[in-house]
Amino acid sequence: MDFLPPKTKIYTLSDWVCVFESNLPWQADLNRVYLEENGIPAIVLNLQDSSYQVFGTVRLMVPSQDRQTAEALLLAKTDEA
Repeated sequence: MDFLPPKTKIYTLSDWVCVFESNLPWQADLNRVYLEENGIPAIVLNLQDSSYQVFGTVRLMVPSQDRQTAEALLLAKTDEA
């Protein structure tokens, strides 16, 4: 894979776990940015219906090896608010 920078970790779907779930996409995005600022790769998986966004949720996913750190950071962030 010549198009990837050296030492880039390639994740598969089974490597990711959900650490946050909401029906408000902006909440997941804010938490994603917070985790990324703290060095944890994160993605938002949008499972909402494309026509009626009141159905379904969005999930904040992190690599499984970062789960405990991510959950601790999100909990600390919640406690600060």
